[in-house]
Amino acid sequence: MLCAMTAIPLLFAGACARVVDEDSTPGGRRAAEPLRSLPSADGDPIAAVPVGARVQVLYGPRRGQTAHGATVWWAVRVLSGAARDRVGWMAEMAPGTESYHLREVPCPAQDIV
Repeated sequence: MLCAMTAIPLLFAGACARVVDEDSTPGGRRAAEPLRSLPSADGDPIAAVPVGARVQVLYGPRRGQTAHGATVWWAVRVLSGAARDRVGWMAEMAPGTESYHLREVPCPAQDIV
């Protein structure tokens, strides 16, 4: 069974991305996005990756269903900030919306694994 999705995944394995907050709902803005142990909202939080931090996409996507709808998860390595070098799963977008949590940016050569 396919999951219906509002937004289209824009990332790919090997890409770099910046954590963004495009949530326009009142009270919905966040300072960080969770890095999780599994490609699911049920995965244990590993770290809070702040808005503006960079990550490298290692592999994926994994499509997952949450209580709020379908979303796409990517395995990432954090490239900047306090969570640097941590590896886990991040959702590319908010379920059932067109609000992205990760947006592609150029990869600096020194950050590529």
